[in-house]
Amino acid sequence: SRLANRGMGIVLLPIYAHYLGTEGYGIVRILAPFGVFAGLLFAQGLPAAWFRLRFDQEGFSELKVFESTVIWYLIASTTLGVVLVSYFGGAISQWITKGIPFFPLGFLTIVGAGLSVFANLYERKLQAEQRPVAFSIYSGIRTLSTLLTIILFVVTFQWGVFGKISAEVLCTGILASVAFLIIRPSSPWESSTARLKEALDFGLPLVPHSLAITTNEMVGILVINSELGLENAGIYGVGLTIGAVSSVLTVGLNQAFSPIFVKAVRESEKAESRGDSQLASEIRSQVARSNLLMPALVGCFALAITTISKETIYFLTPEEFHLSWKVVAPISGAVIAISFYNSFNQSVFYNPKRIRWVAFVSIFTAAVNLGLCVFLVREFGLMGAAFSGLISNTIMALLIFCLGKSATDLTYRWTNWLGVIGLISMGLTIIWFLDASIEGVIPCLLAKVMTLTFFVYGVFNLAGVAPRHAFRFASNLSERIRSPHSKK
Repeated sequence: SRLANRGMGIVLLPIYAHYLGTEGYGIVRILAPFGVFAGLLFAQGLPAAWFRLRFDQEGFSELKVFESTVIWYLIASTTLGVVLVSYFGGAISQWITKGIPFFPLGFLTIVGAGLSVFANLYERKLQAEQRPVAFSIYSGIRTLSTLLTIILFVVTFQWGVFGKISAEVLCTGILASVAFLIIRPSSPWESSTARLKEALDFGLPLVPHSLAITTNEMVGILVINSELGLENAGIYGVGLTIGAVSSVLTVGLNQAFSPIFVKAVRESEKAESRGDSQLASEIRSQVARSNLLMPALVGCFALAITTISKETIYFLTPEEFHLSWKVVAPISGAVIAISFYNSFNQSVFYNPKRIRWVAFVSIFTAAVNLGLCVFLVREFGLMGAAFSGLISNTIMALLIFCLGKSATDLTYRWTNWLGVIGLISMGLTIIWFLDASIEGVIPCLLAKVMTLTFFVYGVFNLAGVAPRHAFRFASNLSERIRSPHSKK
């Protein structure tokens, strides 16, 4: 479902390129992260609390009170937030989103961000309950309805950027209403102040971190818009769309593994408290192995996307977008760095006392990215923005590793980790140079596929993801979680 959602961006790319042009697509790519930014402000970190703290609720009645408390609070606070942003948004947009009017485009983006909070809550509920089929159906309906409505508004009605944004707002509003009806919160008068305080205590420290992460992602295209104009922002946006496809796998694997990580580490702690050190060590070893699987899989997927990126861009877009292939490889590298960050961050988020430090890491990284990006864009243009993102994400992954290495007692095989990093880095570099140096489409593609095959094989072997290993790992970990006393 995550891949389908990102795939919608690829399907719509030729439509945007032909019907919106470089400037219109630049507006789309700039407003999209602003919607995410506003959504994070409205959410106040509560989706993370909604996911994590539900495991601490005793029984259905407590869980119902917890869910209802969060929902009614978010309805009130989000409504107030939309009103405030609509009042001050015009002044703010004049110096942040240069050349883009706040009304109606910015305002609709803010409304959509507020509605998305509630649609996302239901997805997080399904994720926590480990209901992949229901999650896929709900997310699939969300993706398909949005896709068809955007095509209707942009292609048939010729509404341009306004049509794209209004279609998203309409579909998100309908899905948010459906989510509300399915969850069916109890009366707002039954809300618990204590549970709201607990949720906010967990969620609010995450807000600076989340905002900094989003700012870090926005920096490149905002600096390009400011320094080089909307047309170059649109060109960069195409490369960003292609290169960031692998981020869906990053998010999907991270969210799928989070409940498994929490349960597995808890079981290891219980085994340790019973004196069963061998079982505890085995579980921790399996968890540590899985932490390498995520960036390895994301890295291989990113290599595959980069391999076909130039041909894809040439096929889907008009000639004015064709240079965007050059930024795909460093953008893919930045996504891979985030996958390493997510692996190390599991340990940090397991210990709520350490969460506040995550904000310092992400804020520092965003500040570094901003300063570096301004310098590099002025010197190297679009490539400067792409490499600034890669460098800043790598710094963030290293810092979060230092923060989380003592949070849980996990032992990593560093030769394997460094080998995976080295192979993926070399693969991206070689593929980029092949695209730059070989003229013919067929010879270039064949050379890139051979390179991809070699490096994917090496990464898979180092990460231990041969089919028999992956099956054995999944079976053993699942068995340990379900039956922690089965092997004493």
